[in-house]
Amino acid sequence: MNPNNKDFKYPITPDEFIKIYKERSQKQAEPKIQSQAELAKQYARAELTHATQGPASEADAAARLAICMACEHRAVTYKEQTDKNGVGWCTKCGCGNNPRAMLTVKVTMAGVECPLAKWG
Repeated sequence: MNPNNKDFKYPITPDEFIKIYKERSQKQAEPKIQSQAELAKQYARAELTHATQGPASEADAAARLAICMACEHRAVTYKEQTDKNGVGWCTKCGCGNNPRAMLTVKVTMAGVECPLAKWG
């Protein structure tokens, strides 16, 4: 296909492309709101995966942590607790501020995904 050919037709218009791009961007920026039961099931699945398959590779964990450290939704102080190591928690995942929800733990768990689809 040659766009310089007079018979060439783009598969979508620029307006359609912009619409699709905006829709996909919004889906990534808006985490799905989950019930406590859904969060509990997701947590149990992540812990089971961690127990049976082991942790994520060191390279994956380091890459995930780098993404989290640059994220605007990371908080060193969250729900009246402060991470003394300066890494903190994700404020979008719904996991709260317990020790297993700390980003230093979550990035090492192979069965965990970022709620904003930035990694996982």
